[in-house]
Amino acid sequence: MSRSVGVALPGVSNPLWAAAGDPLSSSRITRFWVETLTPDELSYGILDGVTGGSVEFSASARVKASGSITLHSSEVPAQPWLTMRLRPWMSVTAGGQEFTWPLGVYLPSASTQQWTETGLTLPVELIDKVAVLDDDKLESTLALAAGSVVTDEVRALISGAGEYPGSVTDSDATLRSAQVWEAGTPRLTVINDLLATINYRSLFCDGYGSFRVEPYQRPAARPLRYDLLDDASSIYSPEFTIDEDMSSIPNRVVAIASTAESEPMVAVAENLDYSSPYSIGSRGRVIAPAPAQVEATDQAALDGIARRRLIEASTPTQTVAVSILPVPLELLDAVRLRNQAAAHDERHSVQSIRVEFDPLALMTVQLQRVVDL
Repeated sequence: MSRSVGVALPGVSNPLWAAAGDPLSSSRITRFWVETLTPDELSYGILDGVTGGSVEFSASARVKASGSITLHSSEVPAQPWLTMRLRPWMSVTAGGQEFTWPLGVYLPSASTQQWTETGLTLPVELIDKVAVLDDDKLESTLALAAGSVVTDEVRALISGAGEYPGSVTDSDATLRSAQVWEAGTPRLTVINDLLATINYRSLFCDGYGSFRVEPYQRPAARPLRYDLLDDASSIYSPEFTIDEDMSSIPNRVVAIASTAESEPMVAVAENLDYSSPYSIGSRGRVIAPAPAQVEATDQAALDGIARRRLIEASTPTQTVAVSILPVPLELLDAVRLRNQAAAHDERHSVQSIRVEFDPLALMTVQLQRVVDL
């Protein structure tokens, strides 16, 4: 079952008519539906009776996506909830074109039946398939020798849980020292520990449900995915908030990687940008947390880790919560937000997204101003 309706942005005196450039800034018809999948993620149809729901994505979460849907039926649906998977989809018809994108693959859980005279209402909780790796614990101690190729080990850990490894950006980087994880450690913990040693992003799935293993990229170096502008083709609500947090922002980060076999490696990242009010020069003093003990495969990876930690510690100085017409954004995408009344024109990184399965609803996005050091 899919739902569709035309929509224009509320709060804007001039409705969103087709404008030059992005067709998604024009009047639109929006539809949602939920695809049912086998455990191997082969499609076997559309889930009937979906009356609403939502999904949320968070860059800071261990399992980065979750959500829920509501089903209505005259009888208990004959669905294999314990083995099936679900993939919600969004479709937007605008400017004479149709744009369709998936919103992830989820493990469903239906536990409460709500019966009324009109039939059954069934809430179904959704959890990102990355949870498969969080639920799967090591049966025995895992020891990886120095010299193990990190991305090969990550691929093996995903496969060992019965999942297809997906899209893995291979690296020649190897473990600098032996690593050990105790029995009972979630596979996801081991995977993310390994990825951190080569300055990769923590494991996540894309909209199609494919695992993604890829290098961390500085927010300032990411390609700009979207311009959110306050003009005739604006797709964001004029009601938004900007939150400033300027407390305890460091301007130096020290990272240390130690092994029993060799001298410790040390990396120092400093904010020396005089245009930044938090730099060493601007403040006239050094503000540094305690040195971080980390695992790194080599000096280049350690330098990247230190710089990443400094950027991330400096980034929360400004966050923006804004509601926009749904567009195909992903976590950590780079977007520009301009609002002339607020004297705001900045590059941001997407930190969270909430999508309602309602054709009239806006998509809620939390943005973090990009700081490059």
